[in-house]
Amino acid sequence: MANFLNWLKKHFQSLLLTLICFAIFIVFESFQQLFYTNNFNNGVPSDLGFWDVLQGGLYRWLIWGGVAIPLVLLTNRFPIKENRGKHLTLQSISIFVALLLNLTLITLTNQAVQADFWTVFPEVFEFYFFHKAPIILVALIMLVLLVEYFKNRDILEVTIRQVGELKMANESLYQELEKGQLSEESLVIEVKTGNRIRLISENVIQWLEADDYCVKIHDNEGAVHTLRSSLKAFEQKLPSTKFLRVHRKAIVNLDCIVEYQLGNNPLVKLSDGSELPIAQSRVKAFRNQLNLA
Repeated sequence: MANFLNWLKKHFQSLLLTLICFAIFIVFESFQQLFYTNNFNNGVPSDLGFWDVLQGGLYRWLIWGGVAIPLVLLTNRFPIKENRGKHLTLQSISIFVALLLNLTLITLTNQAVQADFWTVFPEVFEFYFFHKAPIILVALIMLVLLVEYFKNRDILEVTIRQVGELKMANESLYQELEKGQLSEESLVIEVKTGNRIRLISENVIQWLEADDYCVKIHDNEGAVHTLRSSLKAFEQKLPSTKFLRVHRKAIVNLDCIVEYQLGNNPLVKLSDGSELPIAQSRVKAFRNQLNLA
């Protein structure tokens, strides 16, 4: 419920403008119906006023709204951007089905059809099809486009935020380089996520974790970055004076060790709170690296 209220608050102006346009659309359709009634013999009593026509129109638009709800849910579930060909076809078929269902329900609620169904239904359906189908179809297409707009707008906002975070991270790395905190030999790792590339300095790495055919890099900020590589490749690439493999699934930054425990269950504790076991076969290398007796 809270998420829905936040969504309404964020899109309030766009939704208000949409409702105003929709109201104008309904009023225009009522004036159009009144014009046909006064100037052409379309089977509608000529003594009807604007409010009578508007009332009948609102009744039909309520039916349209009920039919439109499943269409909105389907469009939100299968946006065109994710699978253009398949989802576009699905939405087109859904619009056509919604149109036929809408016309059928309007026809079924007509009093003449209720009186003599089998005789009158085809004629009334044909009447509504040629008089109302175009405007109902336009309204359904507009609705689908609106759902796509709100969906893509949210995705665009997330993308912009991610780009902003990437820019801040790269600026931080640049400032670190500018201040001379990184030597010429310092390693900078490129992690690709979609179309974005994040630069990670070896100085911000807490530890590296093997995960099947990938390696997870845990940084000082608690973020985890995954790239396709092996722990052995990083063991050869990272400076041995600063990084040590303590387990078959972990390499630690020695500068980040705040506590260690040797004995029956050797382990290291890092500044980010991570506790990692030290393999018995690597305890000696760990002692030598830290110059322990």
